[in-house]
Amino acid sequence: MITRQLVTAKQINLAKTLLYRVYVEKMRWNIKPGNPSNIRPVESEFGTMLEDSFVDRSQWFGIEHDGILMGVCRIMHSPNVELEQFTSLPAGIKQSNFVELNRVAIEPGEGAERYMLKMIYDVVRYCDDNNFDKIVMGVNFPNPGENYVKLGLQKVEEGSFRYDEAEMNQSHVAFFDLKDNTTKQRFFSICEQLLQL
Repeated sequence: MITRQLVTAKQINLAKTLLYRVYVEKMRWNIKPGNPSNIRPVESEFGTMLEDSFVDRSQWFGIEHDGILMGVCRIMHSPNVELEQFTSLPAGIKQSNFVELNRVAIEPGEGAERYMLKMIYDVVRYCDDNNFDKIVMGVNFPNPGENYVKLGLQKVEEGSFRYDEAEMNQSHVAFFDLKDNTTKQRFFSICEQLLQL
């Protein structure tokens, strides 16, 4: 299994098709017209894709197994990030060199948790290697947020929000501080043990 940047139009379109399958078909996302990110289904030669206003401003990653795309995610560089369509970011985050990590999706089935962990591990490595200060996410609590906290993500208590008023649980801004070497090394160590790297 290998994580790589997705750079061609075909690679990114396949990623957006996977997003649609996971978010809409499996997780039953109810996409409302006029949502702040302009999330919408779009038909393509690859199948139905999930588009939004941030697609072209994102850097895409995918994890593959035997050449098959098993999962995707993307990062967006500050200052134009999607999370700010839903809530305010704390000054300590806004004033740093940060990226937002979102659209994390893994094909359900055997090995899904392993694919997820490996892809997140590789993206955090990429962000660290490229000298970003923080990785910011909008995370649903308690699940999966509490699992991310165990890996070192810090939850911002104030400013909870919902991506959609129908969501049962609230989301919070959470961030991974890449300048905190203790937390960072703990994250890498936990992932390497779980993944047997």
